[in-house]
Amino acid sequence: MSDGFVFADPGAYLPLSLDERQAKVFEMCPRAEELRAKLLKIGGERVIWHLREDHVGALVDTGRAFKATVKQATGQGRECHKNAAWLFLHGKGEAFTGYALSKDDGYWRQHSWGWDGTHVLETTTARIAYYGFMPKQFRFAMSQLPIREIEAFLVKTTQENRNRLRKLAE
Repeated sequence: MSDGFVFADPGAYLPLSLDERQAKVFEMCPRAEELRAKLLKIGGERVIWHLREDHVGALVDTGRAFKATVKQATGQGRECHKNAAWLFLHGKGEAFTGYALSKDDGYWRQHSWGWDGTHVLETTTARIAYYGFMPKQFRFAMSQLPIREIEAFLVKTTQENRNRLRKLAE
């Protein structure tokens, strides 16, 4: 897996020091070193690697820094990925995923947020820097949200399209 990594056994990962985790990440996914360099060039002291990161290649190749005003958006605490998918599904903005820099400790952590074309739409705690890419929106939503919410979106979208077509036919 050259463009991502996964620690299959969290029990073996969690006791490791942050430096040991990073060494394992770089061993599994050498491109993670490129991502780390891009993030630390923006600022911060360290990247905290999660158990799994599927998007290292996309982040290195197409990721970008967001230098924009942050607007607080409604969301559930500690559910940034689901919240960003919800923003997309409900027409509030596009979902982006990547890493965000915490003011408290200077660490980059895996994070997702919304983007309305002008503002970062933060649904949890505001960060001081954001770096990410726009995943395929509907696929991202399907990977993050319960199927009943996706089904409700499809029903609503279908009904809205029917209404629009009726108006055009009149």
